[in-house]
Amino acid sequence: MFAILFLLFCAKAFSNEKHIISGYISDFDSGEELIGCNIIANLTGLGTISNSYGFYSLTLNEDVYVLNFSFIGYYNQEIRINLTKDTLVNVKLKKNILYLDEVVITSEKSKQIENIHKTISIEHIKMLPTAFGEHDIIKAIQLEPGVKNIGEGSSGLYIRGGNRDQNYVLIDEVPVYNISHLYGFVSVFNPDIIKNVKFYNTAYPAQFGGRVSSVIDTKMKEGNRNNYSVYGGVSIIASRLTVTGPLIKERSSFVMSARKSNFDLFVEPSESISIVPSFYDLNGKINYKINRNNHLFFSVYHGTDFINTLASFNNKWYNTTSTLRWNHIVNNNAFLNTTVLYSKYKNTLTLPESKNTKPYTWQTGVEDINAKLDFTWYFNPKNTIRLGVNSILHDYTPGQSNYMESINSNMSAIESSAYISNEIEFNNIFDAEYGIRFSMFQNTGNAKWYSFDENYLPIKINIENKGVWNTYKNIEPRVIININKSKNNSYRVAYTRASQFVQILSNNAYSYTALETWMPASANIKPLISNNFLSSYFWDREKIMFSTTAYYRLINNQIDYIDHAILTDNPYIDGEIRSGKANAYGFEFILTKKTGKTKGSVSYAFSRAQYTIKGATSKDTYPAPYDIPHDIKVQIVHEFTEKIKISAFWTFTSGRPATFPIGYQAGFPHIGDLASFDWQPQIPIYSERNSGQFPNYHRLDLALIFDPPAKKKTKHNLTIGVYNLYAKRNPMGYNFNNRIGDKVSVFHFFRVIPNFSYSFKFN
Repeated sequence: MFAILFLLFCAKAFSNEKHIISGYISDFDSGEELIGCNIIANLTGLGTISNSYGFYSLTLNEDVYVLNFSFIGYYNQEIRINLTKDTLVNVKLKKNILYLDEVVITSEKSKQIENIHKTISIEHIKMLPTAFGEHDIIKAIQLEPGVKNIGEGSSGLYIRGGNRDQNYVLIDEVPVYNISHLYGFVSVFNPDIIKNVKFYNTAYPAQFGGRVSSVIDTKMKEGNRNNYSVYGGVSIIASRLTVTGPLIKERSSFVMSARKSNFDLFVEPSESISIVPSFYDLNGKINYKINRNNHLFFSVYHGTDFINTLASFNNKWYNTTSTLRWNHIVNNNAFLNTTVLYSKYKNTLTLPESKNTKPYTWQTGVEDINAKLDFTWYFNPKNTIRLGVNSILHDYTPGQSNYMESINSNMSAIESSAYISNEIEFNNIFDAEYGIRFSMFQNTGNAKWYSFDENYLPIKINIENKGVWNTYKNIEPRVIININKSKNNSYRVAYTRASQFVQILSNNAYSYTALETWMPASANIKPLISNNFLSSYFWDREKIMFSTTAYYRLINNQIDYIDHAILTDNPYIDGEIRSGKANAYGFEFILTKKTGKTKGSVSYAFSRAQYTIKGATSKDTYPAPYDIPHDIKVQIVHEFTEKIKISAFWTFTSGRPATFPIGYQAGFPHIGDLASFDWQPQIPIYSERNSGQFPNYHRLDLALIFDPPAKKKTKHNLTIGVYNLYAKRNPMGYNFNNRIGDKVSVFHFFRVIPNFSYSFKFN
C-alpha cells in the first residue's frame, strides 16, 4: 500500500502543471447538498462524483474545459472554465419534475456497472405498494434479489446467507439496533426525513466495519436554506408532519419531523382486541455553514414502541441516536469528516403480579458513544485515497430481570478500527477499489463471567474490576475489481473479509420478535469472521438492464443455542450457546425495463445457508433459520397518464425452516406450582433442528397512485392500494402448547389489507 502511495507522489511530481476544480453541488430550491452528482470534463472522459456530503474535487491539466454536472431527477448544467489556477465552483441544479417519475433503483455513478452499491430513491419507494399505506425504506430493500424475508410482518433483512443481525443499518452514520415498528410491518425510517439511501450488498469498502453482510447507509435531510415549507401525510396506521426552513438564509437551516401511529388513538386493549401496538418517531437536524471550508451538522432521532395488552404483559423498546458532524475542506483536493455519535437501544418487558408470582421486569439493550475521523484525498481523477480511524465505547445489557439475584452482568467494551483504501482506474477497461481495515475489540471494566468445563458446566466465576480483560484483533482486506469489456458490458469480482463483535439471540419461531438479546464477544464468545467471494456480470442498454451475481460465504464463530435453552433469567447463558461455522452460496439475476409507459423488473435468487455447529442439536450440520432456496420478485409500474399510475408487486419464496414438536411425553411442574395446574403438563419432543418447513410464501400487492403536478406552492399525492390481494394465508409464526393431543398452530396476522396514503406539501 505504501509503495503505491509513493508511486502516486512520484507521478504527480513529474506531471504537467495541474489545477484543481472543487466545490459543493446543491439543490437550487432548497440549498441541500446533492450526493452522487456526476461531474464530467468534456473531451477528456475524466470525471468524478460528489461525495456523501455533496463535495467534489477534480484535478485537470491547465486548459479550457466545459464541465457537465448531472444528477438523476435534475436538469444537466454545463459550465465553461479556463483552468489557469485552482478554482472553486459551487453549482446549484434545478429539479426536472417530469423526470422524477422515471427514477428507479439506480447507481450513484453514471455507469451502473462501475458502482458497488445501489442508491434507493425516495421517489421509487413512494411508488411501491405497502401493507398499511406507510412507505418504507426497509421494505424497498427487501425487494432486492438476494434479500430474504422470513415471513409476514418481518423487517428483518437476511442477505446472501447472513442473519438479520449482520446488517449495519445507519442513520446519519449512527447504528440503529432495532429497526422495526408495528411487529415489523414498518421500519424506524420516516421517508419524509430521509434524503439518501445507499445499500451495500456483501461487498463494501474498507471504511465500513462492524457487520459482515451488508451496509444500509441513510442520510437525513439537512433542511431548506432558502424557504420555509411544511409537508406530511396520513395513512391507515400513522400520521406524519415535517417542518423545514432557513435559520440564516443560505447559511443555516433546520428540519423537524414527527410520526405517530393512529391505531392506538382509537382502540384500547379489550377481550376482542387483546394486543394494541403503538409507536412514534421524532427526527431533527440543524446545520450551519461557518465559511466555505467548514460546515457543522447536528441531528437527532428518537423512536419508541409500546405493546399494550389487556392483562398479560407490556413491552416497550426505543432507539435514540444523535450525530455531531464537522465537514472541513483541508485544501482543494482533500476533505475531512469528523463525527461524534451516540446510540442507545433499550427493551423492557413487564408482566403483572399474579396469584403466585410477583411483578416481573426484564431488560436488554446497547448504548454506544462513538468518535471517528474520515479523510479523503482526491489525488487525481483516476485515484482517490481514503483513510480513517474510529473508536466506540459499548455498554451492553445482555438481559436482566428482577427475579434473579445472580443476573447476567452488564459488559463494557471498546471497539477500535483504522482503514486505508484506494479507488483507482488504470484505463477505460480496468478499475478497482481495494483496501485494508484493522479492527480490535476489548472487553473492559467491571464484569462477571463464568468459566465452563468440557460439558459446558460452570466451574468458576470470574470477577473483573477494571482495565482490559479480553482482546480480539482482526485484519480485513477488501478487493473489488471491475472489468469494463465495453460501454455496456462489465464483469466484477470481489473478495472481502469482515468481522463482527456482537450477535443476536432470539426466538426463531416468529418472523418478528422484539425480545432479542445482543450478545457481545467475550472470553466465551468469539467474534464473527466472514470471508465473502463474489462474481458479477452486468449488461446495460438504453431500455433494458440485466445483471447476475454468484457468491460464496464462509462465516466462522456463528452462534446458536442448544435445544431447550433458557434465553432469559439465565446467568449461565454462555454455557447454552454453541459456536461453529455458517456457509452460504447462491446466485441471483435481475432483468429491468427502464423506460416507457410500463417499467419494472423481475428477479430470481437461489441460495442455501447451513450451520455446522457441534453440540447445538442432534446433528452437527443443519439448515440455518433463513435457509430459503427460491425467491422470485416481480415489480411493475404502469403510467396511464401524467397524473395516474398503477404499481404492482408479486413475490414467491420457499417456506423457511422450522423446528416443530413431533410428540409429547408426560412431565411434572415444580412442587410449589402444583396448585396452579388443572391439567397434566407435557414435555414436547422436537424434530431435528430446522427439519420442518413453513408453507411457501407468496402474495400480490397493488397500488393506484394519483400524483398531479404541483400548483404554485402546493403539492398533493394520494395512493390507494391492497396488500395481499388474493388473501393468501401467510404465517407470521407458529404456536403450540403442551396439552395432550394439541398440534402446532400457525399464527396469522392479517390477510387482505386495503390501505391508503395521502401526502401534502406547502411551500
